This record gives sequence, C-alpha cells and structure tokens, in this order.
Amino acid sequence: MTRRILRVCVLLLLLAASLRAPAQTVRPQPDLGLMIDNGVVLATAVQLDGKIVIGGRFAMVNGVARNNIARFHADGTLDESWNPDASYTVAALAVSGSTVYAGGDFTSIGGQARNFIAALDATSGLATTWNPGADSSVSALFVSGNTVYAGGYFTTIGGQTRAFIAALDTSSGLSSAWNPSANGSVSALVVSGDTVYAGGQFSNIGGQMRVGIAALDASSGLASAWNPNADGSVSALVVSEGTVYAGGQFSSIGGQMRAGIAALDALSGLASAWNPDANGTVTALAFSGNTVYA
Repeated sequence: MTRRILRVCVLLLLLAASLRAPAQTVRPQPDLGLMIDNGVVLATAVQLDGKIVIGGRFAMVNGVARNNIARFHADGTLDESWNPDASYTVAALAVSGSTVYAGGDFTSIGGQARNFIAALDATSGLATTWNPGADSSVSALFVSGNTVYAGGYFTTIGGQTRAFIAALDTSSGLSSAWNPSANGSVSALVVSGDTVYAGGQFSNIGGQMRVGIAALDASSGLASAWNPNADGSVSALVVSEGTVYAGGQFSSIGGQMRAGIAALDALSGLASAWNPDANGTVTALAFSGNTVYA
C-alpha cells in the first residue's frame, strides 16, 4: 500500500470567521506529522481549544482507522475519542463555537444521513439536527454570525433552489433570501465586514458578469463594482487590512499578469506589485502577521 506522508502546517488554513478577527490572521500551531494511507488532506480548521480538525479523502490516520475526517489535540496527537466517520470526501470545514461544520461528497457523517453538508458536535462528533440537505457537493464554507455561507456544485440546499452558493441559518439550516445565483461552481468564500468574497469557476454571479472572483453584498447578494476579472478559476481567498489575496488557476487578475496568486486592492480590485509568481495552481491561503502562506 502506498503511504503518503503529509506534513500539514496549520497556518495553511482558511479559518472560520468566528474564530478570527476581520483581518483573518491565524495563530501559529504545531506542525503535524500525519501518515495518510492512500489519501489526501483537503481541509483543515482550528477549534477555540486549539484542537485541529482535518478533512479529506482517507481511511487511516497515524495507523488508526478514520474515514475522511479526524481531529488532533493541540500537541499533535490524534484525538481518538472523536470520530464522525464520513462516508466519503470531506472537502470543506469551518468551526463556530462548539460546532464543526463539514462539507463534501458524503451522504452520512456523525452517525446520521447527511447529504453533502452537516454540523457536528465538537465534543461527541455526532451530527446535530442541523440538516440543509444539498443535492451535490459542498466545497466551501464560512461562518459569520448566525449565517453559514456555503459554496459548491449544488443547485438546491436549505430547502431552496440555490445555484452554487447560499446563506444558511445556523439554527434552522434553511436558506435565507440571499441568492447571488452563480452560473458555475463556488470553491472559496470569505466574509469581511458587509462583503462576501467568492471565488470559483463562474462567469456570472450576483447579477453581473464576474469571472472567477466577485464581491457580493452580504444583505442583497448583488455583486459590487469590484471586478478583478480573473482569466481562470479562483480556489482560495483570504482578506487582510484592505487586501484580498487570491489563489487559483489563473494567469491574469486585477489588470495584471499574475500566475496562480495575487494581492488585490479591496476597493479598486487592481493587483498590487506583490507577485510570488507560482508555477502551478494555488489551492490554499492564510495570513499571519506580515506573512501570506500558500
């Protein structure tokens, strides 16, 4: 059996809004030595107590059976008491208080039937009664206040028709009236103030032509004038102090040639001089201090 040894630095995260200041900074965490048999880690999130949740497509972590989701203590040891046991891939995670939100391709998790999205008790790992029930994959999650923003490949979620992006009530699981209605998949979400930034493979969202990336009004769902106009997909977003960092599979964004990663002005949408020039797709970003991790 092929063994892929992944060293996962928890700074490479998009974290739940409730755990972070609006700048989306993250605190350093231990480097975890994870031994994953024939699998891959696709999502990570940090709880308030420092425990680290990982999601992906795997069946064993550090020699212990874990299907697609697992949790580690802050010291890097596996939390053997927590085992939601997802039936298939977990591609997105977000944490708010005592709840771990998960999205992916699963149809059961935490001991319950849950289609593509679920809320798990942070203590027991069992699924709560929260059940939006998407009709296809959920690949992005972000919690802000009483709202869980979800993105993915779905066309219905929370009891409503919603094309690839939705806002779900944290109590009922129902979709709100907020409906940007993208014409392609949404794979990255981040909230800053009254703006929801979305990245994905769309060319229209919030009632406007927006390629790969857009800024949406958190109340109306309409796209703002902000328009970096990527020439490919955007799969990672993080916001810090007036700058939107974007990662994905593009060669031009914000009016400049930028390969896979860029820093965009949150007001104008123009790319700054910052240019790491990646030679491949960037799928995860995080910001800590004066450093962007990709």
